[in-house]
Amino acid sequence: MLAHTMIQFIITEQGNLITCALDGGRLATMRVGIPDWEGTPVNLLFPQTKALERLLAIAPTATAHVMVANDKILIAAKTDGVATEVVLNTAAVAYPNWQELLKGQGIGKPAIIAGVNLKALRDLFGRAHAICPTMKIGIRIKGKQLAIAAQAENVKHVDAVALDDVKGLEEGKEFTMFTSPNSIREALDAIGTWTDAETVKLGFTDPLKPLIIAVPGYEYSTYVWPMHKES
Repeated sequence: MLAHTMIQFIITEQGNLITCALDGGRLATMRVGIPDWEGTPVNLLFPQTKALERLLAIAPTATAHVMVANDKILIAAKTDGVATEVVLNTAAVAYPNWQELLKGQGIGKPAIIAGVNLKALRDLFGRAHAICPTMKIGIRIKGKQLAIAAQAENVKHVDAVALDDVKGLEEGKEFTMFTSPNSIREALDAIGTWTDAETVKLGFTDPLKPLIIAVPGYEYSTYVWPMHKES
């Protein structure tokens, strides 16, 4: 999960853990089943995302045990014989209704879906950040290629990566959108840190609607908000 400003922590009656993190540029959601769940539904909000980020860095592949009591969340992870515990205090503040936010964006099944190698995509945005750091980047899908274009001061950077299994894009057509390269780069870095995924799925609906990044084998999605071309 990305280290956003705050994370919503939901446990459903059926024992599904849903986490949602939201900032100004992206939204990340994940759903995972809790084995042997017994308890009442939980819906809490906590701001200590840096603590979770550090826990993931220490034990990225460990199995975590989660306990909720007195509006506190205890996460215990054990790896290589070393146990680590993190206690999170909840925050009594309003949180955006992310389900309504996605509904308001009219995000359904993406019109264009493409697979891409995770390392190649991370390298693509890593090179762009190193050569031409900018707040906005153009993304173009044409054929079986994803191309990016960035411009900062007198530097212009153009690069591309191959796509796999592109669906929904008519032959000879192309799709273009503008968004924050840092939002995508940080999302890809997070996926590469806590999963063993070799590929990700990209979903495009409309140039003015979020780019969806999904991880095969995980019930995890990140929504990266677009920028207007003029901004």
